[in-house]
Amino acid sequence: MTRPTRHVRFVRSELQLKSAPAQCAAEVELRGAASNYVGQAEDGCADVPGLRCVAQATARALHPLGHGLEIEDIEMVQALGHPAVVVRVRARYEEEQRTLHGFCLVQDEPARAATLAVLNAVNRFLDVG
Repeated sequence: MTRPTRHVRFVRSELQLKSAPAQCAAEVELRGAASNYVGQAEDGCADVPGLRCVAQATARALHPLGHGLEIEDIEMVQALGHPAVVVRVRARYEEEQRTLHGFCLVQDEPARAATLAVLNAVNRFLDVG
C-alpha cells in the first residue's frame, strides 16, 4: 500500500524548566516539504509536565505554513490503562474555523505526545499530516 507523503513530520520536542518558579520553555521542530519549522513558547509549568507550553510551541511551528491555531485545553488522562495527552485546538484556515480534538499515548515522552496530539487534532482539517 502506498501512503501519500506527509506535508509535516515530527522532528523533536523539548521542554526545559526555567529558573523562575513554575516556568518552562518549549521548542518544537517540524519538517515540511520545503524546510524545517521551529516553534518556541514560554509558559507556566503548573500542568504535568508543561504540556500547554509544548502545544503552544507546536502551534507556533505551524504558523509559517499559514495555519492559525489556538490551544484551548490540554491534559494528561488515563485511556484504557495508559497515560495519554488529549488536546482541544481552535483552528482557522481561510474563512473556516473549527474546534478540533487530538489524542496521543504518552509512552516515555510527554512533550512528544503533546506535539503529536496537536498534529493529530489538525491533521485532516489543515492537511498537514
